[in-house]
Amino acid sequence: GGSLEATLKLIALLLFAWGWLAEEALPRAASVLFLAWGILRFVGVDDYHALTALRRWSYIAWEILCSYSIYFLYRYLRDRKLLQELENGLVIAAGVGSGILSLTAIFRYVPENWITFTLSGLSLLIFVIAYLSASRPLRAAALAGSALVAFRFILVDSLSSAGFADWLVIAFPPFTQAGIYLLYRKLRADGKLPEAELAFPDLGYVLFQVTLMALAFDYISGWKMTAAFAVMNLALFSAGCLLREKLVRYASLAALPAVLFRFTVIDDYPSGGRVWPLIFV
Repeated sequence: GGSLEATLKLIALLLFAWGWLAEEALPRAASVLFLAWGILRFVGVDDYHALTALRRWSYIAWEILCSYSIYFLYRYLRDRKLLQELENGLVIAAGVGSGILSLTAIFRYVPENWITFTLSGLSLLIFVIAYLSASRPLRAAALAGSALVAFRFILVDSLSSAGFADWLVIAFPPFTQAGIYLLYRKLRADGKLPEAELAFPDLGYVLFQVTLMALAFDYISGWKMTAAFAVMNLALFSAGCLLREKLVRYASLAALPAVLFRFTVIDDYPSGGRVWPLIFV
């Protein structure tokens, strides 16, 4: 498996190149049909597990590259009003199909304990591309990916936290969500978002903070959890002041009740340990 799908993607790309150079709609439309055929086979028929890891991911990378190339080239033509009216729906179809292909590859072939990590990196990468290309659908896709990351991080994942490398993996999802929020916020500050999308950066921040709080709950224990929440409260409140974002300042206070409750009711501190939450609160 794999060679047929890779060939279908190559045919699709060549057909699109023909349609581009000849300024003909029919070859471009045919390229989307071949693309859809390859995606349907990838999702519903073929299984790459029997292949070596190098060969498997080479096929997958090639197929994703071809799919997104067709999408971005189609989008380029649409933005310059070089498409026929009936082709506008094919741009959306190529984008949706490419997204389905990517998600299928992640959930089927990435090891379970690396899925959230991979989704986090992909979501940030998609948003960076959306930021540079001013693509509203890609911004929405990246935000949806961030929501899926939060869901998996909170309800699905149970990762090892034994060493420094483990903590890099654990901290990566909220780090990427913070990046998405900051880029989204900059677009809003620069007036580059439509009115219907103005609240989306705030949603991106909420996803970031929920994931960050889940990190403290799931992977830090005892009085160190209280200290972590206290540090988080101060850091987020300070960030809200620097960014002049009311939501960030208010949302940072969500950690304060947990700090006070654990500090007064639950925690048993070593000698001198009680001072650390107090310093940050």
